Amino acid sequence: MNKCPYFNLQPTAEKFTVEQIELCKKCLWISGKKIWCCHWGVWVRENKIVMPPIGTQAKNFTKAVGKRIKNRKNRTGKELERVREICKSCEAYYEKGILPRCKHCGCCTALKTKWESEDCPLGKWNLK
Repeated sequence: MNKCPYFNLQPTAEKFTVEQIELCKKCLWISGKKIWCCHWGVWVRENKIVMPPIGTQAKNFTKAVGKRIKNRKNRTGKELERVREICKSCEAYYEKGILPRCKHCGCCTALKTKWESEDCPLGKWNLK
């Protein structure tokens, strides 16, 4: 994956500024009206950050369940607390709606952090 030349862009209040959108349009990840921000790992549409497409989310969840079937252990105690704190401090953490989610993969962070078989898609709390 190519690194975004505008990696210092930071969305504010879940939105990109018009200037940031214009810079992102210069990036190679443009696809029609969809803009994939390769640094933040989110789709940007109409100046709003959105989750990955539902098909991508389904694929990610299916992979997670497959790994979960092989390893049914859960993180507990301090390890779970540490992982969740790292997750909550991440720019991809999204806490709106019923359950907190990751804007990068679309997964429910409550499950992803609890399941020992799972890793952070951005490599922030991988323990293996």
